Amino acid sequence: MSRRLLRDERGFTLVLTLSALLVLSLTAGAIVTATAVNHRSSLQSTNAEKAFALAQQGLSYAEGRLYTAPQTAASVLVPGTDITPADDIGTIHYDGVLCTPTTTPACNPKVWTLYGTGTVNGVVRTVSAQVSIPQVTSTTTYTSTNPVVTSDFSMWNYVYIDGGAGCTTISGNVGINVPLYTRGSLCLSGNVSFTGSDLEVGGALTLTGNSKIGSSGARIGRLNVVGACTPAPCDGSHSPIWVNVPGVGHTLTPNVTKPVVNLPATYSGSNPGPLYACQAGSNVPASFFDNNTSLDDSDGTINLFPSGHPYDCHVGSNEIKWDGVKNLLVNGSFYFDGNFSLSGNTNVVYSGLGTLFFTGTLSFSGNTSVCGVSTCTAAGWQPNTNALVMVAGCQNSSGHLITSGCVSVTGNVTTQIGFYSTTDFTTSGNPTNMGPIVTTSASFSGNVSQMLPFHNPPTSAPANTTTTQVTTTTTVTTTTDGAPGTPQGWSG
Repeated sequence: MSRRLLRDERGFTLVLTLSALLVLSLTAGAIVTATAVNHRSSLQSTNAEKAFALAQQGLSYAEGRLYTAPQTAASVLVPGTDITPADDIGTIHYDGVLCTPTTTPACNPKVWTLYGTGTVNGVVRTVSAQVSIPQVTSTTTYTSTNPVVTSDFSMWNYVYIDGGAGCTTISGNVGINVPLYTRGSLCLSGNVSFTGSDLEVGGALTLTGNSKIGSSGARIGRLNVVGACTPAPCDGSHSPIWVNVPGVGHTLTPNVTKPVVNLPATYSGSNPGPLYACQAGSNVPASFFDNNTSLDDSDGTINLFPSGHPYDCHVGSNEIKWDGVKNLLVNGSFYFDGNFSLSGNTNVVYSGLGTLFFTGTLSFSGNTSVCGVSTCTAAGWQPNTNALVMVAGCQNSSGHLITSGCVSVTGNVTTQIGFYSTTDFTTSGNPTNMGPIVTTSASFSGNVSQMLPFHNPPTSAPANTTTTQVTTTTTVTTTTDGAPGTPQGWSG
């Protein structure tokens, strides 16, 4: 009995011992596990603190980059920059996003959102702040003084004659239907009929024979005569002078003068011209503009209208073109170091707005015509949009002026041309010129007709120029980025 009790007690003791060992084992395991968890938690907290500190450094880098060089900050902030900390633990990244009035969403004024990111052992922390960029508006005033050249083409509204000590004579069966302006005396004889709207005479006015100014049923608009007027009383209400507004003893109105043509400057500046060739393939005749490179009237008589030989010469908007038959196109200005002569039965129809300069003389004779329309009638011609001016320099090969016969129009010639003569202009026979004339002296005889003025001549035509200094003030307002403001809206 006692032995059996002893064996039972020994078994119970074993059970208690094993239970105690189990409890101790579980307790030890729990302690080890808790210690490991506490260690990992402490490590993660340390990594987070380190990552946060690195993120703060990154944000500081971003702010420093923006404040140091705000104009070029985007080149660094937008792509972002990585930095290794001094202790080589973790990484730093900083970048930025710019919000402007044109982005989505939009900001006005501009706003930079700066970011700093720190990473340590896989733990990432990011902090951010916003910086406003104010807009600064400034106004700058610029003042400049530049020459402005104004051209006066008013002389092309007239048959303009400078005149001289003698009297400009118009005789025969001459009809003048354009305003006439002479700074000298004017003598009308024979069957001259002046029906232009304005007659300006800087000297004396004398009418003889059957000459008349206007008519009782169709008076001219205005007459100004500086000197004496014969036959008296020249009051505009008695034959042979009929005028709505007579002005005997008055000054010339307006004050018009003949422009001077600078031949050397025009010669050297013509492009194409004597010193500048046409484009390749233009097919212009040999020595078209000149036969050397000197202004000396050495190119003889220029043939602008070679039969069966078309050409097309142009540089930029300047163009002279001939179809080889009868059609001529002229736009711009062209200089020929020679003379022009047209005779026989040549008939030319031109188009465009241009001026042809010649060193020497101009001559028209026979049954020729050079007109802006094929019918050569005033009714179909529009000189404001289709006009040709021909200029005679009246200079010979020795450089001396040709004072007699520089420009002559004789025979049964019909022209729709504005003529400029450096010296004289003469007409005889039965010519009809529907354009204006600008000359120093003139002689009209035979059955001559003048019809239309040029209110808007080609801009390349001779003109009086006035140069004035014009001051221009320009105000420019600009808006630029100002200095970045204080960081706001920190987040992290």
